[in-house]
Amino acid sequence: MTALQAHVIGLAWQTGSPRAFSITSELDHFISMQIASRRYQNASEAMRAALRLLEPEETAESLKRARLGDQKIQHARG
Repeated sequence: MTALQAHVIGLAWQTGSPRAFSITSELDHFISMQIASRRYQNASEAMRAALRLLEPEETAESLKRARLGDQKIQHARG
C-alpha cells in the first residue's frame, strides 16, 4: 500500500469515522500530481476539495428531481 492509498483509506469525515475509497489509477496519479505541485499537502485535502466542488452540483440535481416529483404528483391529481 502506498502512502497515498493510506491517506485515502484513512480519510476521516466530520463524524470522525474513517472511510475507504477505491479510485482509478488516473485519479490516483492526479492526486499525486496535486500533492507534488504543493497544491494540496495530502490526499485528504485533495479529496475534500473535490467533494466541496461536487456538493453544489449534487444539491442542485436533488432539488431538480424533487421539483419534478412534485410536478408529477400535481399532474396526477389533475
